[in-house]
Amino acid sequence: MDFAEKYMYIGFGVGPETGISAFMPKLSYYNFQNRKYFETYYGIEGSVWIMHAFFMSLDCLYGIKKGKLTFDTSLGAFWYPKLSIEGSDPLGPYFHSTLNPKIGFKFKRVWLKAGPSTHLYKDYPKEEERLGVLDLVKIGNVYFNFEILIKL
Repeated sequence: MDFAEKYMYIGFGVGPETGISAFMPKLSYYNFQNRKYFETYYGIEGSVWIMHAFFMSLDCLYGIKKGKLTFDTSLGAFWYPKLSIEGSDPLGPYFHSTLNPKIGFKFKRVWLKAGPSTHLYKDYPKEEERLGVLDLVKIGNVYFNFEILIKL
């Protein structure tokens, strides 16, 4: 290893890994290490949503980078606690863990990433209306994650 670089990113994403991060961006820490022919990196990411409802996500990842192209896989967890809204039935709690392989394109300070998501574990209420954020980017029977990261 020739060097190690550590960076913080803020991100905007949607999918089972994060739920949705917009007003409160996803925060990410990455550690890049130079190898002979490519770079490897690992990181942790987290987001909290506090508009209208509260939910949070956390994930850890490992990946490789060659030039501007990246490939990583994260193991993530999403949690939405039980929420009571006046005049309606309570929603939740919802919890799931996911495996999230993503391909990315990293240029200058911007990093675009996308990929499918596989649920490893789900703990959802059995008999209630499904929380809308859970299916935002479901195409057919496949869930996807999309994110834009900006280096601080």
